[in-house]
Amino acid sequence: ANPLLFSLIRSTEPYLDLYADYQTSGRLPLDLTEVGFDTIRLTAATGRHFALVAKKSVQGAEGRGERRCSIEDRRGGGGQPDTHL
Repeated sequence: ANPLLFSLIRSTEPYLDLYADYQTSGRLPLDLTEVGFDTIRLTAATGRHFALVAKKSVQGAEGRGERRCSIEDRRGGGGQPDTHL
């Protein structure tokens, strides 16, 4: 561990721990549906990274009624291997 690097990161990214904890909690897709996104797709990009695309319908375009949400998770086993150390 490099103390100088740690100090620099802490001074510029004070909420890094909260961000990392949130990313690993698995709550992101569920939270997106709670704020109104209808379709959420997750796809593996590398062994540790993924791409997320979320769509939100235009208000009133779906009509009035029960809101439907779709979460499609394609991260399992896919993606390119990591190329960095």
